[in-house]
Amino acid sequence: MLPGKIKIECELFGALSKKFKQNKVLLTIPKGLTYKDLLVKYLGFKQKYLRYFSIVINDNRVENLSSKITKKQKITVLLPLSGG
Repeated sequence: MLPGKIKIECELFGALSKKFKQNKVLLTIPKGLTYKDLLVKYLGFKQKYLRYFSIVINDNRVENLSSKITKKQKITVLLPLSGG
């Protein structure tokens, strides 16, 4: 692996997984990439929809998409739905 790069696994659920052939995506990203950039630049989602996404790491929700990814991790991306 290149210096300054880390490997992550993204697990996508529901309608988000339809964008890819499987619900798990393995990526090599620059260390320090933000979750926002991961979603937009690497996973190809539109920025205007990011407010609907939930990102979970080790059972903890990522509250700030400007937070940086600094180590190898498994990232779960959810699109919570509600209805009545």
